[in-house]
Amino acid sequence: MKRAHTYRDLLRLGILIAGGSDSPVTPWNPILGIHSLVNHPNLKQRVGVYDALKMFTINGAKIAFEEDLKGSIETGKFADLVVLSDDPLVTEPTKIKDIDVLMTIMSGNIIHAKPLP
Repeated sequence: MKRAHTYRDLLRLGILIAGGSDSPVTPWNPILGIHSLVNHPNLKQRVGVYDALKMFTINGAKIAFEEDLKGSIETGKFADLVVLSDDPLVTEPTKIKDIDVLMTIMSGNIIHAKPLP
């Protein structure tokens, strides 16, 4: 277990890591990936929430050489983003998995929205 998924060590070495949620053997939920990075079973390999968020946003764009188009919210980039029920940066780390996606926006168009209570 000490050598499995050594993300923190890789980050310390300056290696660019991108998160992914398109595996056929795990749920297609990036929130769970962020939760797993932050709550790694090996305490020495836990990643901070900010770094985990970067892995699932700007780092993925950088690895694909598309950081000028996506990965962050800036003028001139695709308007692809989600609206979350809670801020992962201030949520109790063990509860990150419970954050809900309220809205998904792609190219500036709402493609998914949960009904308001």
